[in-house]
Amino acid sequence: MRPDATTILSTGRTTGAELRMLLVLTPTGPLSIRLPAQGEVTVGRGDADVVITDPEASRLHVRLHLGTGVEVEDLGSANGTHLDGAPLPPSARVPWSFEEKLRIGSTLLLLHRFAETALRPTVRTHAYFEARLEDECAKNARGPRLPFGVVRLAIEGEQADQTLLQALATALKSSDVAAAYGPGHYELMILDATRQRVEAIASGLEEALRAEGCFVERAIAMAPEDGQSAEELVGRVTARLEGDADAPPGEVIIEAPAMRELYALVDRVARAPISVLLLGETGAGKELVAAAIHERSRRTGPFVRVNCAALSEQLVESELFGHEKGAFTGAEAKKPGLLEVAHGGTIFFDEVGELAPGTQAKLLRALEERAFLRVGGTTPRAVEVRVVAATNRDLPTLSERGEFRSDLYYRLNGITLVVPPLRERVEEILPLARFFAARFARSAGLVTPRLLPEAEAMLCAYPWPGNVRELRNAIERAVLLSDSGTISAQHLPVEKLVIRPAPTPSAPGAQDLVAKRQELVDALQRSGGNQKKAAELLGVSRQTFSKWMYRCGLPRPRKGG
Repeated sequence: MRPDATTILSTGRTTGAELRMLLVLTPTGPLSIRLPAQGEVTVGRGDADVVITDPEASRLHVRLHLGTGVEVEDLGSANGTHLDGAPLPPSARVPWSFEEKLRIGSTLLLLHRFAETALRPTVRTHAYFEARLEDECAKNARGPRLPFGVVRLAIEGEQADQTLLQALATALKSSDVAAAYGPGHYELMILDATRQRVEAIASGLEEALRAEGCFVERAIAMAPEDGQSAEELVGRVTARLEGDADAPPGEVIIEAPAMRELYALVDRVARAPISVLLLGETGAGKELVAAAIHERSRRTGPFVRVNCAALSEQLVESELFGHEKGAFTGAEAKKPGLLEVAHGGTIFFDEVGELAPGTQAKLLRALEERAFLRVGGTTPRAVEVRVVAATNRDLPTLSERGEFRSDLYYRLNGITLVVPPLRERVEEILPLARFFAARFARSAGLVTPRLLPEAEAMLCAYPWPGNVRELRNAIERAVLLSDSGTISAQHLPVEKLVIRPAPTPSAPGAQDLVAKRQELVDALQRSGGNQKKAAELLGVSRQTFSKWMYRCGLPRPRKGG
């Protein structure tokens, strides 16, 4: 079976024999493949057993001959192969020992022994990690929200990669996911786990790395507490790694006419105490607009963000209204709620459409009466706050279905402001990209890279379904991958940014992208947002339908929406 070049190590319990592993050190992070005991394995940029993306590699660059020992054969490559600095003659089989380094362009290959008794994790590519993360977020949106954690590790040290791999073997379950984010940077997804378990795993990995003399920085984001989408979770954990934990996902850059109109309204609305409802897609910058309303209102109190998706009915009263000492088991001290903390300022209810019905009723009562009781308290506490709420859901439709209280909707909807998606603000893509590149390079101690024209063209052509947050994540990783002072196409997630016409079953690639997008939208509308039924209407599989949606930049619809 062909080795999986997207992995670093394969998972498996084994018998105790010594096995050989091919360690491939690439500019984007290490890959490692377990080698068979006998046979041949090819390495190259094209149709090889082990695929590397090095531009200096030929399509079939070298062949490894495996038996009692290992021999390497250069297959007439264009740029040559070096073994411990010496060029290999073409078509000659040269013995390769465990101590020698094989170099193809900027890629280094090493042979490594490992005992088969070890249980080793699979470390994936960032693209695989991102796809899995999107799937887990989609599952949470459809069903019960199960908490899981995203961890980022930045490590430096001679033995950093090997030490981390050994530590991951005992720290992760088979359902967890580990990936190489970039050189010296790793990301983990700890599934079905509490914050306590995620913290314990991250702390254990940090201790193991520091014990080997490695420098370590780590950050954690929890779903749904810190975000419900892949872009939001990656953005939060990246901001925390930069030491900017509460940073919103973008910068106020006003270049597009629609944004000029929006912020002209923000200036007018901010001066009045009216409630504001912000509508827009996930990642479009609703939190930035909410913060701008607060800053321009001249209110003296703080700006307090409430992630409504993370408020359970069991904890909502304590979180929003606070509690007195001894009000319930574990209440060892009195605690002010978020409404009380925001007194005199602005409270921002993010993803307000996710509030449970019971929570909606309690919040409505507090907003109407402008007073509340702490849990276990007897004295009403007055509160004076500016209310700003945001959602990407259709609240009027939810109200008609009885899923969102109409009286709360009217209470929040003093005035509605719509934040346009990034694809309608093309003028702002490059200014935002340059801002993110400078910000991340500064925090990482790097020289700010320059965007090459080919990269700029790709960024402007992509529809950015994840909006500003997705752009930020793509640029920050590109800065990490760039080592030449420039960001080119190879540093961007090309598999996402290169938009091709969506194929049809009979004539792949023949459909125009715009027409295909409209066809998908029509099918989704006819099926009530059910992707499986929409796929059946078009006579394709659910998997093919999802691929078409991805290529056309369509976000996953909510169930029934």
